[in-house]
Amino acid sequence: MNKQDKIKAIKLIIQRDQLDVTSRHQVLTMRRRYLMAELRGLNIPFHSIGEYFNRGHATVMHNINQHNWAIESGDLYYMTVIQDDIDELKGNAHVKKLRFLRDEILKCRSYNQLKAIKRRVLRNEYEELLTIEA
Repeated sequence: MNKQDKIKAIKLIIQRDQLDVTSRHQVLTMRRRYLMAELRGLNIPFHSIGEYFNRGHATVMHNINQHNWAIESGDLYYMTVIQDDIDELKGNAHVKKLRFLRDEILKCRSYNQLKAIKRRVLRNEYEELLTIEA
């Protein structure tokens, strides 16, 4: 994926998932951090990154520092939250994974995991059962 395609993909994620709205919800904040760091890795200026997210350059700098700290410290929760975005930017999101909605819901242990399931439902990532049990 070239630079322009990656920027377009990130803009799509920002708009689709409303990451440019004012919210301090932890999952949204973590996803913003990751995407800001990805844009900075493409040598996009802090000011321009801030415009994509309706944030100031200082907020962008802080979020990138927080992203780097989370990666360096091996924060597993952070990695779990951003994994869908990592897959989407690498092009792996288009590969149909064998997922069963019922199984994932039963394994779900937190609200954030439930939100991830919701994102996957919206992306049609679950196999549909062909038979209906009566």
